[in-house]
Amino acid sequence: MNVCSVEWREPVHGMLTVSLTIQMRPWTTNSERRGNRYQRATNTKEWRELAFYAARSANPPTITDATAIVDVWLKGRLQDCGACHPSVKALIDGLVDANVLHDDTGEHLTMISFKAPQRAKSDGLAVHLTGWLA
Repeated sequence: MNVCSVEWREPVHGMLTVSLTIQMRPWTTNSERRGNRYQRATNTKEWRELAFYAARSANPPTITDATAIVDVWLKGRLQDCGACHPSVKALIDGLVDANVLHDDTGEHLTMISFKAPQRAKSDGLAVHLTGWLA
């Protein structure tokens, strides 16, 4: 499996779900605060580009009025719920760059919901965007 992938299915009654999965441990708010701005910029760029190229490869249609549900799985110590938001923000920005969403403002992305992290044999997260065809 690729480090990052995007999947989608044909729309049902105008609604579409686009799922982005990344097989890496998400960086957290705490690690972002401990680091310097150069490390933060490097992390943001890496995750944003992974999402962009995965979305470009899958070529899903553009959606709007979307909601996002974030699933996190970790092999080591579990993070706090929502602690991975810097990683998720970078991924969503990559999806905007790839035109999966027009923008990540409240007009196009109305909610982001984080599920509690689950213990697993590997690290990763998935962002599931559900919205209307634009």
